[in-house]
Amino acid sequence: MREFWVASGHHLTLRADHGGLVATPELIMAYLARPELLPPSEACDAERHLHASLLADPLRPVSGADIAALADADARENWAFMMNFRDRLMAAPSLEAVYVALARKGGGDLPPIFLSQLCHLILRNALEGCEDPYTLRAAELFYRNQMAAVHDGTLLLADAEVIEAEQHAQHEDQPHQVRRDPEPVADAGADARDHPVVCGADKG
Repeated sequence: MREFWVASGHHLTLRADHGGLVATPELIMAYLARPELLPPSEACDAERHLHASLLADPLRPVSGADIAALADADARENWAFMMNFRDRLMAAPSLEAVYVALARKGGGDLPPIFLSQLCHLILRNALEGCEDPYTLRAAELFYRNQMAAVHDGTLLLADAEVIEAEQHAQHEDQPHQVRRDPEPVADAGADARDHPVVCGADKG
């Protein structure tokens, strides 16, 4: 079976005996590589030190004072969100348990991107062994933004990021060419970045 959804980061988790995924230091390291957390050229020494220390030990305690010492307000907000999320992941028996708790109690001010990433990971675990491209495409509706349109009485959904990228590229290369409708994917290993698969459902 061809690997799918590598970008979910599931290979950076562990599958527990109960079947759920458990966060690892390697998963936290992947979050530290996100552009929101990489210190920019103008970052203060405190921000650079915080990032470097976490790369060395992704699970090291981070206090409120550590975050308050950051000069940039956006950096303080990003790091506060990330450390709160990290601590939730590492304290929970599984990533699935984190998602259930957020669904039942609310995520508060947790950025939606964290929920989408959790959903991505959980679905990848649940769909282990799946080779049906339509099932995989349908699962993407839970964590990727979609563009909707009605055509001949059928509701069509297409991956918003992929469609926007295609339209942008076509506008640059052939600004006057009319884009054809996207066609379903035929490869079980592909994801939305390879094919903006349309999922259809009759109205009724």
